[in-house]
Amino acid sequence: MFALSFYLQLIEDEESKDKLSWIYENYLNAMLFTAKKYVGQYQAEEDIVHDAILKIIDNLDHVDISNPAKSKNYVCIIVKSCAIDWLRKRKNYSDTELDSVAYELESPEPSPLEQVLTKDGYEKLVKCIRSLPDTYRLACELKFIHNCKEAEIADILEVTPKNVSVRIVRGKKKLIQMLKEEDHID
Repeated sequence: MFALSFYLQLIEDEESKDKLSWIYENYLNAMLFTAKKYVGQYQAEEDIVHDAILKIIDNLDHVDISNPAKSKNYVCIIVKSCAIDWLRKRKNYSDTELDSVAYELESPEPSPLEQVLTKDGYEKLVKCIRSLPDTYRLACELKFIHNCKEAEIADILEVTPKNVSVRIVRGKKKLIQMLKEEDHID
């Protein structure tokens, strides 16, 4: 299985070590469960979670342990991204097959900027983001809910920054269309 001590050796400062320990202790089962939903093979699930932990280490500053729902959401997005990459490499899945996989997470608390919006408006926006196809949803969720930079999103999703930019632009267009259809914007 996983050895937390191995991952802690990869980190230099104590605050980051404490954060990773907290993530490991609180979300390891959720990470394994998320990987299992996609691959269903024990050894592959471990490999996926290992890759995800390495990505989390590179992006620890985006994990807000004071907000467990948001941090769990972020961690599970990374695991899902690693699982999709594994499936694409090993089983040659197409995007449409991956989009049909159900995936639900707890709604995170809004950031201070998002709190300016009405709670109802924010929830509708998050609902619309989460209804996007995975190709756009993951990039938009990391950008708008978790405030990641495009280069960080590119690293997490293992695509080019330009590809992330395109996904975000296309995702925004789809979001605007959805919100217009629901009469939330003009």
